[in-house]
Amino acid sequence: MRIITMLKKLTKVVALSFFTIISIQAPLYGQIPSSGELALKRLDQSNQNRFFKKGWVQILLDSKDGPWPDNYMYSILTVTPFEAMAIFSDFASHKDFVPDMIKSDVVKTGDNGSKVQVSFKLDMPWPFPDSYFTMEDSLNQYVGGVYDVTWTQVKSDASEKSDGHARFYPYKDGKTLLEYHSVVVPNSSLAFLVERQAMKEAKRAMLAVRDHINGFKEKFPGKIKKNLSSLAIIMKKNPKKKTEGNKFPISAN
Repeated sequence: MRIITMLKKLTKVVALSFFTIISIQAPLYGQIPSSGELALKRLDQSNQNRFFKKGWVQILLDSKDGPWPDNYMYSILTVTPFEAMAIFSDFASHKDFVPDMIKSDVVKTGDNGSKVQVSFKLDMPWPFPDSYFTMEDSLNQYVGGVYDVTWTQVKSDASEKSDGHARFYPYKDGKTLLEYHSVVVPNSSLAFLVERQAMKEAKRAMLAVRDHINGFKEKFPGKIKKNLSSLAIIMKKNPKKKTEGNKFPISAN
């Protein structure tokens, strides 16, 4: 029973670490491509084709850390990168849209608000106990209008490690390319038994996050102003970071 309980927890927890989608269109002649379009060029043609066929793409790469693959997912958001960052970094609201999450409490902040520890609780089906974990999130801004949230695991009852990022690239027509990357190392030697189900849960969570961000401004016109104001204060106190030729430390091809 203990093994089954742990496998159930792992399937739910990994879903929180995966979401997103991509769309690729060639820029007009003479038009400078956005950083989002440049980022998409790192994907091979087969993954681009998968997006056009399915409307989203999930890329699984062999992991050097554990039995589950590194997970990349991409999506086009209908808001600007700064707006997307403001919505996503409202960690206390994650319980309102992430499937099966019933708690997302900010327990600690630091570095002028750019580092946040968040405690999460996941609802598990009877007769399994709920799952608990804590993450430390870092809010970053880069030259070129790119923003991201990176995270590392502080503690968890279902995984040894859980790292990743949600990165928001400027895309054409005022939109955003969301790149979501996660590496989860489960703490059970039998985790490979639920890998397929974990990926299904990841897709479900991804679509929920995409829909939440895209519909937030219309659904919560008052709250978006508050979120934008709060993020502006944090970013003003934390200088922009530089990247080398738009190359972030990832590879999804």
